[in-house]
Amino acid sequence: MRCMRFTLSTSRWRACARRRGSRCPARSGCNGGAMSSRVTGPRRRAPIRLRPRFDLYDEPMARLADLEAYARQTSSALLALAAQILGTGEGIDAVAGPAGVARAFTTLLRAFPQHASRRQLYIPLDVLERHGVEPHDIFARRSPQNLRAAFAELADIARAHLRTANENIPALQQAVLPAFLPIALVRPLLDRLAGRDPFAPAEISPWRRQWLIWRAARNPARIAG
Repeated sequence: MRCMRFTLSTSRWRACARRRGSRCPARSGCNGGAMSSRVTGPRRRAPIRLRPRFDLYDEPMARLADLEAYARQTSSALLALAAQILGTGEGIDAVAGPAGVARAFTTLLRAFPQHASRRQLYIPLDVLERHGVEPHDIFARRSPQNLRAAFAELADIARAHLRTANENIPALQQAVLPAFLPIALVRPLLDRLAGRDPFAPAEISPWRRQWLIWRAARNPARIAG
């Protein structure tokens, strides 16, 4: 019975809403015109952010600036969100922005062998062009010297962002520091990647990762230092 009453009342409400300017027969004081404007009027749609083709297809970024902007919208945004969950205060964005870019670039370089084996290329095309590397050379595992130069450029950018983050860490509140502990792995990974064959995997052992994070937790200067 409750279900039937609800259905009948809903039908009356809809009928009332269709009558513009007329009085509602179901309830006194109901302005059908006002309700109609709410129900049948144009709806506001939430803006939809389309994911870049970089995420959806095996297409590299065209420019280095595009990759950096993408890193800020993903890696940096996640760091900032984690820090805001733990606490508040100024300086979070000043650390999360460059730290996220450094982490994203380092992760990209570390995962390069796996991406290349899948014929996926996430290094910006303008960086490859500056060093004379063609995408088909990468998939054929050629041009290691020129590719090392491209890697070195991205690594230098990551280190520069890491220095910027390190300069701003002292301004953070103690409560938000744990959100940035994963950044303690960035510099050791960059050191391990330096001068290596780009197609050779470079990993940090699990016990060393835990030790680096533990050490950074005891001394925040080691998070990005």
